[in-house]
Amino acid sequence: MRLAGLERRFLTLNLPSFSISATDIRARVRAAEPVAPLVGDAVARYIVHHHLYQADR
Repeated sequence: MRLAGLERRFLTLNLPSFSISATDIRARVRAAEPVAPLVGDAVARYIVHHHLYQADR
């Protein structure tokens, strides 16, 4: 479906897709494995800063 005018407001990127789940991210954080390659540096820093998904929570 094409909506008039949207082509000027959005940029379409053709990127490879990859499978990732929130469960995988939480498991990696609990195991002290890096998540930045999956979620980006800013999100990884946020997770660490706010102590998200840690085993003791």
